[in-house]
Amino acid sequence: MDTTKQASSFEFQPRLGAASLESEKQSAPGVESAIPPLQKRPAPERSEEQLALERASRLPGIMRKLGVVILLTSAVVFAGQGVVGLNGFARYMSFLGFTAALTAIGVFCGIRLREDKGARTLFGVSASFLPAHFAALGSFLIAAIYGATPGLPEMFTVNPVPNSWLLGMFALALPILVGTAYAGFSALARTEAKLLTALFLGANALLLLPTRDGGILGAGAMIAVIAISLIDLKVLSKSAIFRTTDGTIVRAIAYSPVAVLIGRQFVLYPIGEIFVSAIFATVAGLFFSIFPSSSEKRTQAQALQFFGIISAVLSWVFFAEGVFFGRDAYVTIGNPNEVRLLITFLPTAVVMAVMSFFAIGNGRSYRTASAWIAIVTCASQLFNVGGVASSFLMVLCSVVVMLAAFTKNDRELLAASIVGFACGIVFHLRYAYELYAMNPWLFLAVLGVAIIVGSSYLERNGRLLIQRFRFLERREAE
Repeated sequence: MDTTKQASSFEFQPRLGAASLESEKQSAPGVESAIPPLQKRPAPERSEEQLALERASRLPGIMRKLGVVILLTSAVVFAGQGVVGLNGFARYMSFLGFTAALTAIGVFCGIRLREDKGARTLFGVSASFLPAHFAALGSFLIAAIYGATPGLPEMFTVNPVPNSWLLGMFALALPILVGTAYAGFSALARTEAKLLTALFLGANALLLLPTRDGGILGAGAMIAVIAISLIDLKVLSKSAIFRTTDGTIVRAIAYSPVAVLIGRQFVLYPIGEIFVSAIFATVAGLFFSIFPSSSEKRTQAQALQFFGIISAVLSWVFFAEGVFFGRDAYVTIGNPNEVRLLITFLPTAVVMAVMSFFAIGNGRSYRTASAWIAIVTCASQLFNVGGVASSFLMVLCSVVVMLAAFTKNDRELLAASIVGFACGIVFHLRYAYELYAMNPWLFLAVLGVAIIVGSSYLERNGRLLIQRFRFLERREAE
C-alpha cells in the first residue's frame, strides 16, 4: 500500500485567515463589491388585535397585585376592628378561619382551576399572616398568666380566657398555621420548603414567649436574625430559585416575625436600653460579618463593616447604660459617676480592637482608633476622678498602647502613650505620698514584674509573634 499517495490525499487545507482573505480580495477586485452589505430587518408591525391580546395578558398579574394589597389592607382593618359584636377570643377565631379559607381557596385555584400563579399568591398572603397569628396567641398567653396588660390601646387589649378555651385555641390554631406555612413555602420554594417552614415557625415562636422583657426579646430577635441571615447566605442565595421574584418574597417573609416582634415592643411596651443594645448588636453582626461576605466590591464591604463597628460600639454603650446606670440597673454601683467613663468607653476600645482583626483592609485604622479611645478614656478618668486605681489603669493602658505603637511605628500614638505613662507614674507617686496606709506600691510592683516576665517571653517568641501579626496585616490588605 502506497502510504505517500494516501497521505497526499489527506493533504491539510489551512483555514483562511484575515491575511489570506485580504489577498483573495486583491486578486479578485470585483468580489467585495458584489457582496451586498447586511441590513437590519425592521420588526414587523403588530396589529391592533395583537396589541389588545398583549394588554389582556397582563391583566391577571395586575389583578393579583391589587388583590394582595386589598387582602393585606382588610387584614389590618380586621385586626384592629374585628367583627362587630365579637369579643377578643371570637375575633381571633374568625381571623383564623379567614386565614384557613385563603389557604383553601389557594388549593382550589391550584387543583380545580389548574392556575398556579393565583394559588401561589394566596398561599404567600396566608403565610404572611402567620406573625399576626402568633402575636395574638402570645397576647392570650400573657393575659392568662399575668392578666390584661393595662395602658394598651383598646384594639390591642386582650382579656384572659378560661384555660380550656386557651388550650382549645392552641390545639386548633397550631396545626392550621403549620399547614399554612408549609403550603405557602411549598408553592413559592418547593426545594427548601421544609427548611423554610422550620425556620419561619422557629422565628414566630419568639412571639409566643410569655414575657415583655426587652432584654430577653432583644436577645431572641438577635439570634433569630443572625440564624436567618446565615441560612439565607449559605443556602438560599446560592440557588437560582431564590433570586426570582417569588424567591425574594420568600426571603423577605422569613424576617417578618422579627419585624413584628421589634415593632410590637417599640409601639406597645417601654423600650429599655438592653433591647436597644440587642438591636444594635444584631445590626453589627449583619453589617460586619454577613452582608460583606456577599458583597462583590471591596469598598462596599469596607463601608458595611464600618457601619457594623459603629453599631457594635453603640450596642455596648446602651448595654452598659442599662446594666450599670439605668433606672432599673441590674448591677448596683456605689457611686456610678466615678466609673461611668471607664465602663462605657474602655470596653468599646476592646471591642473595636478585637473586630479589627476580622476587618477587610481597615484593621490597622480600627486598632489605632481603639488605642486612642483607650488613652483618652484613661486620661479623662485620671484627671476627672483620680485615685490609685485610675493612676494604675493609666500606667497599664499606656504600657499596652506604647508597645502596640512601637510595633506599628506610629509616632503620634507612641508619644501619647509615653505622656500617659508619665502622668500615671506621677499621679501614683502623689497618691503614695498622700495615702500612705493604702500600700499603692503593690500595684506598681505587680505590674513591673509582669512587664519583665513579658519581656522574657517576648525575647524568646518575639519573632514568631511579629510574623503572625504581619501575616494578619497582609491578609487584611488582600
